[in-house]
Amino acid sequence: MNIGILHLTDLHISNKNIDIINKRIEPLVNSCQIQLSGIFKLYIVVSGDIANTGVQNEYALAVNFFSSLKESIKHRFKVINTIELIVVPGNHDCQLIQNNSVRTALLETSRTKDDIDESITDLCSEVQKDFWSFYANNIDALDFNRLSYKVESQCSLASSIIFHCYNTSWCSVLNEKPGSIILPTSAFLTEDHKGGNIVISIFHHPTGWFNPSTEQNNKTLFEQHILKESNIVLCGHEHTINGVRVSSLKKNTDFVYLEGGAFCDSDEHSKFNFMLIDIEQKSCSLWHYEYNCSENIFFGADEEETFILTDNKSDFSITKDFENELNAIKVPIRHSAKDLTMQDIFIYPDLDPIKEDSKDESLQKYIDAKELFGSSKYHKPIVIEGDTQSGKTSLLYQYFKQYIQLNNIPIYINGKSISSTNVKDILKRALKAEYGNKLKFDTYLGLDKKIKVLLIDNIDKGAINFPSIVELLNKFKPIFERIIVTTSEQQDISSLFDKKRLFDDYDYFRIVPLGYVKRNELIRKWYLIGQNENTVDINAVQQQIKLTFDTITTLLGEQLIPAYPLFVLTLLQSLDFKNPSFDLKSTSYAYCYQSLIMVSLMRNNVPGDDCKSIINFLTEFSYYLYSKNLNNINLRDYNSFYDGYKNAFIIKYSSEKLLEILINSNIIKQDGINLCYAYKYLHYYLIAKRVSNMLTGSPAEREAAKSIIVDLCTALHRERNANILIFISHHNTNSADLLDSILITSLFPFENTTPITLDTNDQLFAFLSGFVDKIKDDVLLCNTNPDEYREKSLKAADKRVQTKSARTSSNKEHNDTVNETEIQDISITFKIIKILGQIIKNQYGDLKRDKLESLVEHAYLVCFRYIGFFTKILEDDKEDLIKMISEKNSKVSDIGVIRDKVQTFLYFIGYRLCLSSFSNLSVSVGMSGLDDIYDVVAKKIDSPAAKLITFTIKSYYDKMDLAELESLMIEFDKNPVAQRILKARAISYVYNNNVAYARKQKIGHICKLRLING
Repeated sequence: MNIGILHLTDLHISNKNIDIINKRIEPLVNSCQIQLSGIFKLYIVVSGDIANTGVQNEYALAVNFFSSLKESIKHRFKVINTIELIVVPGNHDCQLIQNNSVRTALLETSRTKDDIDESITDLCSEVQKDFWSFYANNIDALDFNRLSYKVESQCSLASSIIFHCYNTSWCSVLNEKPGSIILPTSAFLTEDHKGGNIVISIFHHPTGWFNPSTEQNNKTLFEQHILKESNIVLCGHEHTINGVRVSSLKKNTDFVYLEGGAFCDSDEHSKFNFMLIDIEQKSCSLWHYEYNCSENIFFGADEEETFILTDNKSDFSITKDFENELNAIKVPIRHSAKDLTMQDIFIYPDLDPIKEDSKDESLQKYIDAKELFGSSKYHKPIVIEGDTQSGKTSLLYQYFKQYIQLNNIPIYINGKSISSTNVKDILKRALKAEYGNKLKFDTYLGLDKKIKVLLIDNIDKGAINFPSIVELLNKFKPIFERIIVTTSEQQDISSLFDKKRLFDDYDYFRIVPLGYVKRNELIRKWYLIGQNENTVDINAVQQQIKLTFDTITTLLGEQLIPAYPLFVLTLLQSLDFKNPSFDLKSTSYAYCYQSLIMVSLMRNNVPGDDCKSIINFLTEFSYYLYSKNLNNINLRDYNSFYDGYKNAFIIKYSSEKLLEILINSNIIKQDGINLCYAYKYLHYYLIAKRVSNMLTGSPAEREAAKSIIVDLCTALHRERNANILIFISHHNTNSADLLDSILITSLFPFENTTPITLDTNDQLFAFLSGFVDKIKDDVLLCNTNPDEYREKSLKAADKRVQTKSARTSSNKEHNDTVNETEIQDISITFKIIKILGQIIKNQYGDLKRDKLESLVEHAYLVCFRYIGFFTKILEDDKEDLIKMISEKNSKVSDIGVIRDKVQTFLYFIGYRLCLSSFSNLSVSVGMSGLDDIYDVVAKKIDSPAAKLITFTIKSYYDKMDLAELESLMIEFDKNPVAQRILKARAISYVYNNNVAYARKQKIGHICKLRLING
């Protein structure tokens, strides 16, 4: 993926030369047409002296010139979708006069300083006022600093081009001389050279014009600064092209310093530079062009200069082996498009701050793990706690690479290798492995503490005990500016660190599973791997991301499987049908869960054939626990089960070795002498697998399985039962017993409640009809960005989940003893809809049409009864609520005001409940390709509610049918509630998809929505 940099400098535009300059537009475009044809984004960078005397009319001419140049390029090269203008002022952009005595005096007092008061620089830069007016009016940057400013442009998901723009001519004077320029050190722009970004610094005067005679040598300070912070430097002023390549101490990388020739030096002379930058490869090709007046063309060199841009300017580079270690993916994750590196799939997790003195956990907010990197906010050593699968090692590796980018010298230590408190031995081994012979221990000790970072992974896994860990960390503290330590997740923090010492001396965090935003980001990265972002179908990718997100979220379940990157990536791989990673049938969601187990085993080097054998053992083991109504088992009973299993099946591992594999693979965890599954989904999935096998077994097994399914359905409100049934539905078992039991169970929740219809005689219609008339948002924002809108919605969902999690953190155990029928019915309703949806999506190809229609119909009706139940509650409790609030607000004399506000609040709850229930039902049972099934069900139920659900499903999974939208709007003309919900669906469709403006206009017209800019 290439972007272009057209470097111009010293245009000196005036009435005298504007015709000459304009005539050079076409020759310029012709000369670099090959480069222009291969880019998607172009930056026209002008390193000063746009104008000749810095007056307003010269900038008016400049505006026309740049517009013509852009238009000429865009007209000929349609692939270029963006052309940005980046400019800095030069000395000719100043209105300099002889008798500006105040400015002269201020400059004289500043020439020997390295930092200067802002009031002085503001007054001195007033001579550039017309330049800044030009800048503000034409470059969409109204808020700028007159000494330095940055422009950042996203070029890909992983990298940006960042322009550091410096105003070196704020102190220019007539007849200025080398050594007279000063740039205050407070104006130096820093901390942008991170990750995959490319930083280009732009200023007018070459550094030879800077003052070396200030207190700290301003020339040297600035040169060191740009060398550290920049990949490329562009300047001008001297009217001659001068390119300098500065090789870094890391081989094969360069820092490019380029002085440009004047674009208008005279009638005959003109020069410019063109750069082609490959964002992914971090390479740069450079061409110099010079004007030939007689032929009216620009000539360039026969061959371009090429550079590999520097990512790291440290004097010490890591070894190739350790670099490979940092970038390697150590889990069996494959992508059909390319061989993966860690950078392809890495997502910073969120961290939950653990604070001993927190009074209200709901006030704690997760932080993005990247905020810890380089942050001065967290000045204490940091401990990060996390599950085995949470990605602690990947996070520390990423920190290592990021600290390298900041020119720090990090050291990574695997806690498993620590067997003593001998700091010298530990560091010498790490330095040797990571920096080879380039960095000795004594040299490292002598380096500035500020650039030294220590990363210790799984410190609790070493051979030393807790007191020795404390001793070792205390020895490390004087050596390192920043220490980040990871440890296993602890039920009791004091098992690793003394609490008082910990919270006094450390900032402590816990890695949490990926929330909705992070999950979506990872899925997006996955689908863009190997794609050309210039030609990819954005609409198709957005739809694929959305549908995959829904599928992954369904597969993860409600806190059933933690959304750690490893699990999400494994599921993504399983859904990538082009990549048959395992020899399993990939048409069933069961394949995804089996992949999770296989990846865990394969991470611990278990061969593929042995994986299948171990999974069979686990299947029998899980069913054994279920049949005994056990969640855990002691070692003696485990060994007894193993002996019985080995008599019936062949397994090549001993009892002890098999248990070691299962524990190391984080499938089984051991607490003293007791064993249990590390994750609930493993237990539930494997029980379901065994029951599914029984459904196709002997008559006795089939009867036993049927009895189990009936028992599960009888107590469907229990978490275990519901999830086992969901997993049974994943096993692609076309069992009449399973389907009949689920359908019968779906009739029980709120069986005495009439399903809502949204007809005009319906209870929900009566409840909401007055409310919808008050909604005054009949507008459609026509300039929304689907990605931004989706991210905003996902952030809101994350916030809701986090708040809910904080409120219930002290009561995490699921209460399986709930007796209230209505509460059980609510729980059963959601689980039935989910189970029916999974059967529909997983088995639609195996079921007859009438059975599919029956499944969809039952899902619709159980949802409609649930909404009807809540509508009745809201209506019945309205008067009691008004009375209660009135009594608590006795000072409010007008009971009508209270009544009005309470009713509006309840109406809003009812309306949102209806929308959210419709949305949940649509996502649960909906899928692409079954439109005729949903149409039949809507026609059979024959209610506005059913028609709205069917329309929502079809427009969610496929393109919205505007003819159907118009037909429904006409049908609901006398039904304001149904029409309001239909409008909400149309608005949601527009906001979540890339919809052409003409189509937005059509939707707005059909739904009577005003199109406005947001």
